[in-house]
Amino acid sequence: MPIRPPPLKLKYDNRFPLPIPSARKPTKSESFLATLYKANWRNFVVALALLDALRYAFASYNSYADSKVDYSERASKLATVSIALCVMYAVAVTIEIYGIIGVSAQRMVFVRAYALLAFLSAVLVTTASVLRAASFFLNAEELMYECVALSLTGNSYAKSNFRSTAWPGTTFPIGLRLARKQCVAAWTQVSWTQVVNVFIFGFLPAMIHYLIVYTYYRQATDASHSAYLMSYKPVSQGTSTRSRQDQNGGYARVANTNTDAPYDNRQNERPRSARRRARTGNANGGNGAGTAAVAATTAATSRGLNRSHRPPALTQLEPPVFTPQRGAILQSASSMINSWLSPGPPTYGVNQANRNVIGGIVLNCSAGLRSARYDKFV
Repeated sequence: MPIRPPPLKLKYDNRFPLPIPSARKPTKSESFLATLYKANWRNFVVALALLDALRYAFASYNSYADSKVDYSERASKLATVSIALCVMYAVAVTIEIYGIIGVSAQRMVFVRAYALLAFLSAVLVTTASVLRAASFFLNAEELMYECVALSLTGNSYAKSNFRSTAWPGTTFPIGLRLARKQCVAAWTQVSWTQVVNVFIFGFLPAMIHYLIVYTYYRQATDASHSAYLMSYKPVSQGTSTRSRQDQNGGYARVANTNTDAPYDNRQNERPRSARRRARTGNANGGNGAGTAAVAATTAATSRGLNRSHRPPALTQLEPPVFTPQRGAILQSASSMINSWLSPGPPTYGVNQANRNVIGGIVLNCSAGLRSARYDKFV
């Protein structure tokens, strides 16, 4: 008898529709460095700069004291190296003090300058550690002579190189034979530490310090970070509108042609549109005064647009058809025209006088609306 196989265990059953996928984004696990980056590193940078300033100041003081001992023992090469180390560490101390002040002030200019100077400080400290180790091997003869001379007088602690346990650090004078034996043994025993100190106390701390300062500089330039220091002050709506109207006579894409005149004076000299010119004419009172004002403003208008397909600026406007003037003749003529036109539409051909008057009106209107100077632009 055949045995029925067990049912298949499928993830999705074909008899039913597929489940609706979730709209939530998959959670991404952040690394430890990304979590640390979210914090503001300003206080940490200040504390680290203070610690490095103290460390470099101590190294500079030791180098200065070593130079005095070298000059007294007539070791010219060691004295030159000690002076160079003193200057390098002093410059590094100055940079770190500037970094403390600049980062504490929270000014972007100071932070950017400190990020550049921190790299210089790292280079100086690394160079100083390499120079110190190179001098230990290259000037070994002068160093042994100095070690023996200081051990004979019991002042070996005056030199910073001889303060470890391997060197003869006794405070009382010792014999010449014992001093030579101890100095040579100490030099052989401490040689490997000079190479290690270049990386442990020179290169690695300097580079780590620079990376931390550079990371804080990135935080200061990151707009989404809490340590953002780039100053941006948005302009208010009223100020921006006024500044746009203040420039170029209302045109934002054209170079300003008259920046010396204030906005209040240019507002009356440069109307922006025909509607505004008409509004200016009505505000001046009457059609006659408005026409004169429009002519004056149009003559003074200069938009600064050098385009061949645009008409030139108007020197004077066409006079209107009906210009109200004070006089008995004009008042009688206007009353006669009103009486002729009031009954209704004119009857052409009935009265020759009326036809002449109406024809003159049409001619005047057409002359005001169309001009030969602007036919080529229509």
